[in-house]
Amino acid sequence: MSIFFRLLWAGVILSVRAFCSGFCSDQQSKDYLARENHSSHTSTSSRLLESWRQAISGSFFEPHGRFATQFARLACLHFTPPPSETWSSWQIKMEGVDLSTIKVANASPSSVLVQAVINIPFPTIDAAGFLIIPSEKRIECERALQFSADLIAIFSRSSRSVLSPVPCWALVPDGQEERERLNQTKGICSVSAMLGGFQFPMPQDNSLIQSLTDRLAGVAIMAEAFSQNTSAGKYREFVRFFEAAFALRFVNQGKILHRFLAPAMGYTRAEIGNWCSLRHPMTHADGEATKELAFDHDVRPIIARMEQAALDVLFNKVKWFTRSVDRRVVWSPQAITTAASGRGMVRQNSKQNSMIFQVIDDFGVFALDLKAVLKPLPETWWWRANRADNAEDTRVG
Repeated sequence: MSIFFRLLWAGVILSVRAFCSGFCSDQQSKDYLARENHSSHTSTSSRLLESWRQAISGSFFEPHGRFATQFARLACLHFTPPPSETWSSWQIKMEGVDLSTIKVANASPSSVLVQAVINIPFPTIDAAGFLIIPSEKRIECERALQFSADLIAIFSRSSRSVLSPVPCWALVPDGQEERERLNQTKGICSVSAMLGGFQFPMPQDNSLIQSLTDRLAGVAIMAEAFSQNTSAGKYREFVRFFEAAFALRFVNQGKILHRFLAPAMGYTRAEIGNWCSLRHPMTHADGEATKELAFDHDVRPIIARMEQAALDVLFNKVKWFTRSVDRRVVWSPQAITTAASGRGMVRQNSKQNSMIFQVIDDFGVFALDLKAVLKPLPETWWWRANRADNAEDTRVG
């Protein structure tokens, strides 16, 4: 069965690669997932807000002088309900970053394609021939894109999501000489990944239903988690769920949760410790519990694995609202992920299983909008991405 599973994943991977024209990954993902601290976030937000005030008053930017290569980070902003038409075309100059919309033919009124452009030195080329984009410059662009989505959402009273088009970035070389140097490289080494999991029907069994009658709080919180439309919302509900199950603050659950969860699911102390470390940044912003802030894209990679763990706890924990790790055998899933980065198993002869997956962009930050493929690219842009020789093809979790 494991051979079939790997072949099936390989087919999905090839399809996505053919569509997206080659994504790759390496071990730099930790750097790409770096988060800002509370004070720097507040400072950046203040500067951005002032830029928006100038933009609303009609003080739009004129592109600043070129002194180096330009890096453009791209995002598709989606809103429900759609914002007013005035938000479909704007440009803003802020400290170091130029934000502007990109016109798209037949664009949906609920979507806005935005670019954040910043000057960078010519990228370093590593020993393998990959370009290294300065992470602090990229993160600055991503913060600006996220902030623009937040502002439009507030003024429109809309829900918002930030996705990456294909490609999600480009370089604008300063002259033909720079372009020729770029052409001799492999481009960037992407950390694009597929976040996947399984969906399958739960048996409508009276004994299974009866097993939940002593943990009504757990049932209610789990239903709240499934009602959320964002990874951030799901994460917060799963945190409440685990706290209700073990009568213990989630930040202190690394050891006890690892001891409880089914060994076949392959959870490690490090993986669960990562979940716990995000609790304060995802919940608090007073600067006391933590000076970090975390957002939806920070928890997106872990949600499927948290959901799997929560279901195991809901059905198979003997005593609710205690620190007991005693297990019972009430329910076992038809398919499971067995690691945070790539493996899974399907029970033999099980039926109606389906795989769900989401592709994350070259920098491991935003999910890709596979409908937003930019072709042809502007002549001034340069883009290339390749995979590292030791890169994993998928990430199921």
